[in-house]
Amino acid sequence: MDFQSLFYALGSLFLILGILAMIAFLFILYKAYQAMQKMQQDVFDFKENMVEKVTTFVSSKPTLIASSIGAGLSSILMRKMRDMFRRK
Repeated sequence: MDFQSLFYALGSLFLILGILAMIAFLFILYKAYQAMQKMQQDVFDFKENMVEKVTTFVSSKPTLIASSIGAGLSSILMRKMRDMFRRK
């Protein structure tokens, strides 16, 4: 086997390997794109599910929500009034 046929064989081998590497890289990019699309859909579904849960909870127990908001606001208001009277 002379040098010309050896270089020809090596060139053909590296060309085939390069094409296979390019195909593998494109396949990996495609799979990553599919995974990103699936994640985006999962986040959207999770958001829709949480909105649905919150709206059903709020509509089913309005007095509990109102009392929780009132308790939170009253504690904040009492703290602000206490701080206001301490400053003087």
